[in-house]
Amino acid sequence: MPNSGYGAGRDSEYSSRLDHAIEKFATAYDGDLSDNRTTIFLFPGGMGSQLMRARTPYTSPAPYSYYMSWLAPNVVIGEAKNLAIEPDGVDHEQKYVVPDGGIDFDSLCFDLHPYGDFIAWCKNREKPIHLFVFGWDWRRGVQYSTNFFLDTFLPRFEAKFPKDARHPLNNFSLIGHSA
Repeated sequence: MPNSGYGAGRDSEYSSRLDHAIEKFATAYDGDLSDNRTTIFLFPGGMGSQLMRARTPYTSPAPYSYYMSWLAPNVVIGEAKNLAIEPDGVDHEQKYVVPDGGIDFDSLCFDLHPYGDFIAWCKNREKPIHLFVFGWDWRRGVQYSTNFFLDTFLPRFEAKFPKDARHPLNNFSLIGHSA
């Protein structure tokens, strides 16, 4: 695989972000003492995932500092060009770009929360639904994201919970929006 060093490092950075999201999910899930809890994994629509871009090339020493690249107000002044990837899958400036949930930001000009109503609906039901928004890098395609979800994310997610009747994968749904 070309540039496997880049790909492995990028996936490690992505996994690290997901570990924080898994921890947040686990805290809420463990706090719900009801039986027969429901989990939904939401895959935001094409271009509906927030992408974070490292400020320095991947050859720089870790840790990396990230800024919101998609979708952020600076897209109107050319930030979208920074999301170009080479045919071998490496960022055009050799920087890591990793997903971080769904698009969700406030700015002076507007608020953009495309999944806000769905998130609120899940949370405010009589019997809440535990929602995990799995941001994915829409530039890399569905197959890469599917493989990452199945081979990397799910084992990490499963390992966070005891194997008992209250495990979040005992009663779950996958929702993909438009991809």
